[in-house]
Amino acid sequence: MELPQDIKHLYVLWMEEELRKQQHAGSKLALTYMRAVQSVKQCPMMLRSPTQLGGLRFIGDKMVAMMRKKLHAYCEEHGYDPPEEAVDEDKENRGAKRTAEKSADGPKKRRQLKSAKRYIPQRNTGSYAILLALYINDPGCDGLTKDDIIKHASKYCTTSFTANPSTGQFYSAWGSIKTLEKNEYVQSHGRPVYYFLTETGLEVAQILKKVEDEQKDDSQSGADSSPILQRVQHEDAGLVERIDTWLPPMSRAAAKPANVQNVAHEIWPIGSYSVELVLDNREVRSREQRDFFSDQLTSHGVSTSVRALTVGDGVWVARHNESGKEAVLDFIFERKRLDDFAASIKDGRYFEQKSRLKRTGINTIFYIVEEQMSSDVSRFSEAIQTCISTSITNSRFHVKRTKDSDSTVQLLTTLSKKIIKYYRQQPLLVLQPRDLKSQQEYAQLLQQVSKENVHLQCVYSFHTFQSLLSKSNMVSVGEMFIKMLMTIKGVSLDKALAIQLHYKTPKNLLDSFEKCTTDKSRMIHDALKDHVGNRKIGSALSAKIYQVWGTQ
Repeated sequence: MELPQDIKHLYVLWMEEELRKQQHAGSKLALTYMRAVQSVKQCPMMLRSPTQLGGLRFIGDKMVAMMRKKLHAYCEEHGYDPPEEAVDEDKENRGAKRTAEKSADGPKKRRQLKSAKRYIPQRNTGSYAILLALYINDPGCDGLTKDDIIKHASKYCTTSFTANPSTGQFYSAWGSIKTLEKNEYVQSHGRPVYYFLTETGLEVAQILKKVEDEQKDDSQSGADSSPILQRVQHEDAGLVERIDTWLPPMSRAAAKPANVQNVAHEIWPIGSYSVELVLDNREVRSREQRDFFSDQLTSHGVSTSVRALTVGDGVWVARHNESGKEAVLDFIFERKRLDDFAASIKDGRYFEQKSRLKRTGINTIFYIVEEQMSSDVSRFSEAIQTCISTSITNSRFHVKRTKDSDSTVQLLTTLSKKIIKYYRQQPLLVLQPRDLKSQQEYAQLLQQVSKENVHLQCVYSFHTFQSLLSKSNMVSVGEMFIKMLMTIKGVSLDKALAIQLHYKTPKNLLDSFEKCTTDKSRMIHDALKDHVGNRKIGSALSAKIYQVWGTQ
């Protein structure tokens, strides 16, 4: 299969990867790669072969050789026929070898052609995963459809089998099927198309199965490979293997009466309820794939529903078998793509969302960071590392980095099965309070009841969870004051917090303006002049706040 006439976007992607590596290492070559990326982006003509790159500014022979090597690997992986010059990886070495042959055996001796080698796919590639899926799940070679192959092959591949142009994923691991057909490992027939192994493909698949069995413990090791985050070496590695240590110890004692005073509640015995994962309806992979997560999790055997959640991207919910009532269990997750994570740090959403997650009273909070992105976030690398570290150490979140959406689905599948297995042996004390006055009281009540009823899992009803933790309900005057201040251009979250800590409420601020006998436009500036960093209020911003709040 021929390459497209213009693969400029691939060269930009590969150069940006090298740029991030050089920036992370603090190398001076980072500037060269930055200039090379701009040179390729600004090139008006189509770029196909690596040789064409040599005519652009800031791109030398070494960079051309690197792009040639990456293109050759890409073509081999996705079944494309590389340009002729992309196959010749090192012209100088070939020339030196040819010169040595002439001097030793005469000028007209030709090099002997090497015997053709059998193509063996690398581990965790698309070809590797497809061969294993067919070998394991189609022993009779009757054939599998594309959807069936992808369903079984995803766990053996670190690359997604579905393209996602919104993050620069224009190609998927399924393109490797062309390479397998070209090497006569796989054949197809019929409509709809069914794929099956040939005799040669069966022999290769048997070899790959032995490799997979020997290295099974190391599968999916590429999830934490981002150069931006590879310095964060916290306890998130091996997260799934340690889930059992996070779960509270199962109660083996006989059931006891619940110790709950003046709070409406129900006790759900063991086996009286089922568990499902509820996803937020705004949690989508892309605009074109809004049901990706729910569909994928359902195909993996996870009971899933989709609805609007007031906090978090997903919670595990218990549903009573007879009454149909629902209760939120002690597990919740928030998912962030790396570029969205950086943007949320910049605009303050990260801190607000983290605060709301902590107010849920849920003890086990998973923070999933997908290292897939649609824009460069290298300039935020330090901020990202700091936020991840503080989330683990201070907030006690369980942070997990995944390679892409498919890896996130695999993680959520494993988590769901562990959680469902755990709650099969747990009775629930479901709280249904009717007179809570704040979100702080919500978390305090849950904590207090849990201490007094250690033999039961204490949770809130789903209705209570939704009502009390919404962004609009149960907001304190101070929180509303901060939001009102942040509507003024130039007032960040830090500045709004500093003003609210000093003046407490809008009434206090208005009274202060009224009592001020000096220059009122500088009042806030003078009051917070000792603050440093992001909390310092300049005279111009102080005057702008006065125009909004102090003038009639």
